[in-house]
Amino acid sequence: MTHRRAVLWGLVVMAIYLVTVPVTAALRPGGARPLYDAFTLPSSYRFVDPPAFFSSGNVKPQAMATTIALSPHGSAAAGFATPDGQFVVSMGAGAIEASAGATSVAVRVTPLAPRTLGAVPGGLRANGNAYRVEMTYQPSDAPVARLEHPGTLLLEIPELGPSLFVSPDGTAWSSLAARTIPPRELSLSASFAAPGYYLGATSLPELASQPAHTRHSAILLGVLTAAVGVVVFGAAYVIVKRRRGVPTRGGSS
Repeated sequence: MTHRRAVLWGLVVMAIYLVTVPVTAALRPGGARPLYDAFTLPSSYRFVDPPAFFSSGNVKPQAMATTIALSPHGSAAAGFATPDGQFVVSMGAGAIEASAGATSVAVRVTPLAPRTLGAVPGGLRANGNAYRVEMTYQPSDAPVARLEHPGTLLLEIPELGPSLFVSPDGTAWSSLAARTIPPRELSLSASFAAPGYYLGATSLPELASQPAHTRHSAILLGVLTAAVGVVVFGAAYVIVKRRRGVPTRGGSS
């Protein structure tokens, strides 16, 4: 009796697996296999204009604004970041030089959709949001052209890619030396020497969502495989009962 139950429970587990694998794979983006799938989406990244592959559950990023104190010796040591932490800058004391009559520097960082700007060069594609950094002396609103002493920039990216570009106006881009931060390597660190536009780039092909007709085929395949699993389980159940001399419903021992 105990052996028979063990066999039956084994058959139940096998049937559940046969049903779960195709059905779950059919319902997952790209038909990826469950239980063996090691790739996870960077769900925490917030896109201004998400690619189709990352659109599900996307939360749009927000701009930020702050003020840095300014003295005759230059700006105070300061740091600023967007609310989601995807764009962070750290500057030491005196990074921004003093200006006659100015008492502070206004800073604004705005996430932008890369498609609204110039294309990155070298056959690369944009990797995440672009960020516009504006700095103005107060109260005159005169723009800060560049930093006297560069700070450090940390930029989060959604996909692997070590390339980083900077532009004064978002039309023509210049490469900016950057390094990836382990272990995930989804952060770029670089020198921050001037306000302007910043954008990561990658050479990886763009991830595409599964076409609707492919998903329908996958679901149909999942249902058919599930039906086969049920038939296999039922046949095995009857065979085990007959071998053990247990009468099936409607029959005799």
